[in-house]
Amino acid sequence: MKKHLKEKPVKLRSIQVVTVAFACLAVATTPNIFGVVPSPDGGYPGGNTAEGQNALSSLTSGTYNTAVGFLSLLTNAQGNFNTGIGAGTLLTNTADRNTAIGAGALLSNTAGNFNTANGAFALFTNTEGGFNTANGESTLFKNTTGGFNTAIGASALFNNTEGNQNTATGYEALLLNTTGSSNTANGSLALLNNSTGNENTATGAGTLFSNTTGSDNTATGSHALSVNTEGNSNTADGVSALANNTSGQLDTATGAGALLNNTSGNSNTADGVSALANNTTGQLNTAIGAGALLNNTSGNGNVALGVEAGADLTDNSNIDIGVQVRGLAGESNTIRIGDNLPQEGQSNCYIGGVFDGHVGLESFIVSVNSDNKVGDTSLPGAPKLRVREVLEAVKKVAELKATVAALTAQLQGQAAQIQKVSAQVEMNNSTKQVVLNNQ
Repeated sequence: MKKHLKEKPVKLRSIQVVTVAFACLAVATTPNIFGVVPSPDGGYPGGNTAEGQNALSSLTSGTYNTAVGFLSLLTNAQGNFNTGIGAGTLLTNTADRNTAIGAGALLSNTAGNFNTANGAFALFTNTEGGFNTANGESTLFKNTTGGFNTAIGASALFNNTEGNQNTATGYEALLLNTTGSSNTANGSLALLNNSTGNENTATGAGTLFSNTTGSDNTATGSHALSVNTEGNSNTADGVSALANNTSGQLDTATGAGALLNNTSGNSNTADGVSALANNTTGQLNTAIGAGALLNNTSGNGNVALGVEAGADLTDNSNIDIGVQVRGLAGESNTIRIGDNLPQEGQSNCYIGGVFDGHVGLESFIVSVNSDNKVGDTSLPGAPKLRVREVLEAVKKVAELKATVAALTAQLQGQAAQIQKVSAQVEMNNSTKQVVLNNQ
């Protein structure tokens, strides 16, 4: 960066072009009989203007500088296109194209170029930092070599020394940042305690307030990620989203109070007001819907989709889908889909891609009970039933039925024969009785 700021050939060429333009303007506006009388004081050769005790008192070849105020641009000798308005502004400056408005603004600047300081003591200790913009009392106060920073609001980026490409808008935004770079803070006290964290974005009062070394975080909404200190790559969008996170990483919270109490849990996704609000150390959870996974604190790998879905879950690896499909505290490895709907014929389930689907003879038979529980065994520890076994059983039953039918027919024939013999015997007995009676 410093090498870029000191590229003399480009700077000199641009200065020559602007110098010629100012010279032409001076010729075009040569005083005539219509000029003001008496002529203004403070005008000096080279298009320089100085007003105040020792203002521009060291000038040698510098051009088009304006110094108004006690000791303003005091040591500037060859610097060009600088403007200092206020006591001590640009006091030690030797560089070009700086603008300082306010007592002590850019007071310590020596070689920094293209800086703008508007406010008492803005960029006060800046020495070589370039392309900085400070608007507000004591903004970028301690900056020395940091460049491309923008601070708007009293004391914004106050302690920044070497951090680059930071943007702070709001009272004391990025107040304690020292070497952190590429941060954006928009709102009063946003990223206030950040010191070395990089590439954070905070929008809203108090967002990322306590962050010190955490990087790649994005917080939008009052007090979002407000106590985060070293957590990285978190995204919080909503008032108090991820408000209590300290070291958790790769979390995403969208909605007021989402992941509110998370402290060190990682890789969670919460989308909805108060989603995963009580999670503290749980990881790899996904909650979509207001109040989803509300009471989960340390459970891992849960998925909840719907308002208050999984709200009662506390353990691991559950999937709850549907409005107020709350699940049960302590259960794990359980899937619930719409099982809170009215039952006993008042609800229906349709799943596409099942009819005419082929699963093979070795597949297991699945059934459902009156509580909507789906399983492949009738009792704990009971053997699973395969399609092949059912077909074999059906075949055996059919064979047994055929056998029974044949035996039944055989028995019926035998019964008819026995009945015929019985009738014959009865007839013979009747004949013998008649003969005896006739004797």
